[in-house]
Amino acid sequence: MSKPLSDDAGPMLSLQGVGFLLRNAMKIGTLTLNVTHTRPEGVDTLATTAVPMGGFKGNTSERKLNGEVVPQKDFMFGECEITPSVKRVGEIGDEWLEEGWVEDVVFDEVVVNKKAGWKNHNVSGLFYTYG
Repeated sequence: MSKPLSDDAGPMLSLQGVGFLLRNAMKIGTLTLNVTHTRPEGVDTLATTAVPMGGFKGNTSERKLNGEVVPQKDFMFGECEITPSVKRVGEIGDEWLEEGWVEDVVFDEVVVNKKAGWKNHNVSGLFYTYG
């Protein structure tokens, strides 16, 4: 995510229950995401390692892109149900999220925290920023 191209994530993180100190540390710090794509046993899998600045140890999460709901407990977002998949752009089901993609296939992930009452729909792929 590019900070100059993005809105302030603070209000969204607050709604998701992320504390004041952590939200503000995230504003001034840099977080590097290292993503690895593999295909063990024919199932597309993404492993993402989040590495914060300052040499701290990163956290790695692995997602099998098979559309199955996976429970996850996380110190930042609490208990969530995550549904990662690969979809064609027209299958996303949200007109705004379906705009501007270079490829017809994207990574689609829905994260739900029933206890806190929020849902995050994340779609990742390639798109044109400046035409």
